[in-house]
Amino acid sequence: FVALPPAHRVLPATASDLRLYRQDSDQWWACHAGRISTSACAACLGVYEERSAKELGVPPSLRGHGKALDAHARLQAPLLADYALLRDAAGKVDSASADADDGHEAVWRSRPASSAGAVPFQREYVPRRSRRAEGGTPYRTVGQVRMAWGNAQEATSVLAAANYLWARNATVEEAGLQPLEALPESVLAALPPGLPPIGASPDAIVRWPDGSVEPFEAKNHAPFVTCRAPQPCFEVRDPGPFDGVAVWHVPQLYLHMLCLGQACSSALFLSCSATKGANLFRLRRDTQLQGLVLKFVARFADRHGAGQPPPPPDHFWGCREYASLLEGLSRASREAVELVAHIPHAEIQRGPEAPLFL
Repeated sequence: FVALPPAHRVLPATASDLRLYRQDSDQWWACHAGRISTSACAACLGVYEERSAKELGVPPSLRGHGKALDAHARLQAPLLADYALLRDAAGKVDSASADADDGHEAVWRSRPASSAGAVPFQREYVPRRSRRAEGGTPYRTVGQVRMAWGNAQEATSVLAAANYLWARNATVEEAGLQPLEALPESVLAALPPGLPPIGASPDAIVRWPDGSVEPFEAKNHAPFVTCRAPQPCFEVRDPGPFDGVAVWHVPQLYLHMLCLGQACSSALFLSCSATKGANLFRLRRDTQLQGLVLKFVARFADRHGAGQPPPPPDHFWGCREYASLLEGLSRASREAVELVAHIPHAEIQRGPEAPLFL
């Protein structure tokens, strides 16, 4: 596993240097201004709009126009062009924060060869004191709790993947923002015109000995749900990992693959449950579908980019080639996905004793 440096040590000079900012840094957030991130791609394509979502089988809980409006709002901000602003922010880090950041390499340590246990983990957590925030965070909906669970468990999924992949001669890298404009000019010239600034932030990057590279994306499924019958209540329920890659995740994986360049023709996707293990999938890229995805992202930028009005509901419904795009996304989630492995719960490290509640 290759970790990124602390944010205050990064001194960016070109767009490719933005990938060095860790995803928990202020600089990483600043780099998103004016840019469509991969997580917003499905919203740009109208995947969550009522008509498209119904046709694709998107769950009602994920449907809505708000995600498209968020993507529009993001494009209204000016793109960060002066990297000196990031360097200035790095110079304001106090010594205490810098010391804390410099300890990031000790979070995962190499597992001693003499360690007991049947599972040959390459890395393991360093035991630490609990770091609870005084007073906690007020979550008012189960949706907010589920979102918090996904964020908190992301490192767990990356560690599970690293432990699985290292035995197969892969290197797993911590990933920052991968800006599209960092690709070679010859690659950019072949893309559809009118694309907005794009940036991919996969949960990790996997490099193989043959030179190929794959983005790694993890989705952690919280075991917290609301039950409405026979009376409203709160439940802990774990149905286990997904048995495939959901259609609304396909656009995100496609932009991940795009931003990693020509050496990337597939993406890894991990569906991780709380108590029933994880499923690791591979999605193969289809160049025709990628072209359609990028064409509609460019249309979104042209109609609803900087200075343009927000999109109406079902903003692409009825447009030429839109039915082909939806069919392509649906077909990719059904036919271009293979199960790489099931990782049992016993092989997912969550600390000495990791309860669902603290």
